[in-house]
Amino acid sequence: MDKGLIIRFIDGDCTDQEKEQVLSWIGADTRNKAYFEDLRNLIIKTKLASYDTAIAESSAKAPKEKKSRLGRIARLALASAAALALIVSVLSNLYLAGKVRDARENPLEVLKVLDGESLRDMRSIVYHTEKGVRSRVVLPDGSVVVLNSDSRLTVPESFSGNYRECDFSGEAYFDVVPNKDFPMIVSTANGVIEVLGTKFNLRSYASDGATSATLISGKIKIKAAGDKYSDRYLMELKPKETAILRDGRAIKHIVNADTVRATAWKDGLLIFDATPMSQVISELERWHGCNFVVRDSSVLNYNITAKFDSKSVLEIMDMIRFCSPVDFRMANDTVYLKISRK
Repeated sequence: MDKGLIIRFIDGDCTDQEKEQVLSWIGADTRNKAYFEDLRNLIIKTKLASYDTAIAESSAKAPKEKKSRLGRIARLALASAAALALIVSVLSNLYLAGKVRDARENPLEVLKVLDGESLRDMRSIVYHTEKGVRSRVVLPDGSVVVLNSDSRLTVPESFSGNYRECDFSGEAYFDVVPNKDFPMIVSTANGVIEVLGTKFNLRSYASDGATSATLISGKIKIKAAGDKYSDRYLMELKPKETAILRDGRAIKHIVNADTVRATAWKDGLLIFDATPMSQVISELERWHGCNFVVRDSSVLNYNITAKFDSKSVLEIMDMIRFCSPVDFRMANDTVYLKISRK
């Protein structure tokens, strides 16, 4: 289906015959419906953002009639959004049902030990996910860890002593079996997380330069590396709070953290909210196991706001190209970025 025709359909600028053609295409495949809804939402969001900006910029200097006209344009955009929602309402339940089935038919694969033998001195096992792979690991105590792409978790063959000790880098969702007499200690490059039994998301990629822990339930203690086995701690998190660490120091404490966004990756969602293009590139490289080459440094001047659900890198870049001046070309597993001069 020609993207230009879909855009004209969304803008209400096509013939009845073309409308039937687009509706038929939407109903033919759940992937078509998903693509259509993503494109429609981006168009509406982009238009409303531009209208809001125009109204704000003209509020102090534009004549009354001009402001009135801009207000009418914004109202028309909202009306257009409502009308488009009605057009696809018949398809919505089918689309959502398809998403649920897809999730059940494509569970996270079970990770295999990649390092062959256990490390003899440490008697440990190293779990490692390559870029483009997410995996589920069951620890010796029954705790479950979902590893995001490009992550590494080192655990003993069996927990012993006074602590359940792990070393970690990357991103993971921990569901720790409760045991108040046997704490789990997760060591990262920037600090230590101590838990008795809880659910939390931990992100500690070397390229980020920091470690963030977001608590879903229970409580966790944030410690400096030197206080790993002591009673001292930097802070104690409550549910829906995030701590950000750098070089063994707590540099930020966020209350009312967005736990849905923090854990969206484990449900197959990529969420960007005014995210710098450099970070978007880094996430896509991990998520899809591909490489990006920036041919025009001005590409990095743009921020991206979007949500992607199990899209290929080609589909994601096509949507980014639509809502920004960033253009791309893909060859094999490499995406080349530049600014469109059109």
